[in-house]
Amino acid sequence: MKNTTKTVYTPATIEALTSTVVTNALDQPTTTTYESARGVATAQVDANGKRTDAVYDALGRVMEGAAARVGEGRPRR
Repeated sequence: MKNTTKTVYTPATIEALTSTVVTNALDQPTTTTYESARGVATAQVDANGKRTDAVYDALGRVMEGAAARVGEGRPRR
């Protein structure tokens, strides 16, 4: 069995990123949705179907504690 992870970026152009889908070796997807204006993660649905939403203040800081997990590991621009 190959341990391959696949990542799909939307859009697949130089435009601002709106979502990513990372599929692991077991073919389980994790989808992250981004606010294109600031490039911050606004929602994530993990391989178990659990959704986490993030709410930001005017300065781009996460306002809700549980939402801080959204987008961890994503490189900052």
